[in-house]
Amino acid sequence: MTRKIYAISRPDQLAAIASPVRQEIVDVLAGVPGAPVSAIAAALGRPADALYYHLRELMRVGLVVPSGKARGRRRPETLYRTVAPELVAAYDPASAVNVEGVSRAIASMLRLGTRDFHRAFSSGDVAVAGPRRELWAGRLTGWLDGAGIAQVNRLFKRIFRILYRSRAGPGRRLFAVTHVLVPLDRRPRRQKEPRHAKRR
Repeated sequence: MTRKIYAISRPDQLAAIASPVRQEIVDVLAGVPGAPVSAIAAALGRPADALYYHLRELMRVGLVVPSGKARGRRRPETLYRTVAPELVAAYDPASAVNVEGVSRAIASMLRLGTRDFHRAFSSGDVAVAGPRRELWAGRLTGWLDGAGIAQVNRLFKRIFRILYRSRAGPGRRLFAVTHVLVPLDRRPRRQKEPRHAKRR
């Protein structure tokens, strides 16, 4: 069965996920049939009251939708889910608006990745070696041809499938993988002439 994928392309949607808090909410809700605010707050370690505004913004742009009600402690709670199990940013290099929106969203992801790494590393309660290692970071470069790029993409997709199919449950922790694959332009950059220089 093919999972439904939603491409985030509208400027207002890209602007919405440029918020780190909204990125986190989407991370928790993606692929979940529905979760109340209390469960989202527990997963993120944030107070529930701080999430309502961000949920409303995500609903306003159509990335999060209500998915029913659940019995709460005092009254029924609204359940929320993402508009599709997988949300991906739509890249359009020919559109300056898209380039700006996607770049801001990616910058938000990278800030989250840096924050999450620091929190986990400084907690002292994280495996940093062995087959169940929980913390990795690094920057690697390599010279790839078309076949090499295709292989890297296949490996990324395998990792994504593992994460997309995962579900909350006993003995499970929420993990995040932040990745960037980018071709590097190593051509020498032309020096700009000083403004006071005169052409002859």
